[in-house]
Amino acid sequence: FGHRVDALFAAHPPRWVHRNKKALYEHLCPPGTRHIGELTVSRWAVRPLPLTARSAGAFTQIELRPDLFTYDTAAPGTMEWHLNFAHSSLFIAYGGPLFAQDEMQVSEHPVLACVREHMAAQADPGLAPRTREQDMPTPVLVRGAQRRGAVATNANPGEDRPHGLYGGAFARAPVDAVLRAARRINPPTTSNILAMEAPSGGYGRYALYQIVDTLMTAYTGFTAARSESRHAAGSDVAVVVHTGHWGTGAYGGDRVLMAM
Repeated sequence: FGHRVDALFAAHPPRWVHRNKKALYEHLCPPGTRHIGELTVSRWAVRPLPLTARSAGAFTQIELRPDLFTYDTAAPGTMEWHLNFAHSSLFIAYGGPLFAQDEMQVSEHPVLACVREHMAAQADPGLAPRTREQDMPTPVLVRGAQRRGAVATNANPGEDRPHGLYGGAFARAPVDAVLRAARRINPPTTSNILAMEAPSGGYGRYALYQIVDTLMTAYTGFTAARSESRHAAGSDVAVVVHTGHWGTGAYGGDRVLMAM
């Protein structure tokens, strides 16, 4: 589905529960902030793994980068996507005290909270805010999410965050320390988000079904990004997916270029 961003904020505003999340949102989007543009959201059914080799001329290039997600402007002729290693219930903890990669991404792109609230209000089960259904991956793509700010999570005793802000440290930090770590992006940039659930829990060797499930999740999500990119920008567009270390996307610097 597609929506005007201002209408989405008006009909399904974010619901911030923790005081630091609320203060951060009010800092990044102060009174008078105009939410403009269009947002496209799609949810994709699982795709079985291919049984044959890829076609001649198709290629995937993998580039490793020792950095964080920087959300740089896409190069001409490319469309870039950033992973959100989501819970099976999309963006479920965005308003609470935790500040891991999922919640951090929603705080910096607050329209993602509106997407969660909008999908949760729909009667159509196909539009439910879920990245898995009946134990199968159903990745969610959000194209055109405005990034309103950047939050530094590194340890900085001089800025009153001796243990950083990542994870549970965010909730323990004073409000002033959170706001000092936040930088407004004005005008906002635009990001494309690919949300899918990484494997959770467990120990020891992976079982075959876990390996197959992980590959199906990645294949479904990556090919969905390719299809959505071609729909938006034409068949010649080069698709870039910023993946991060598997399951810790906010810290990763992996970059996958797909031209399939």
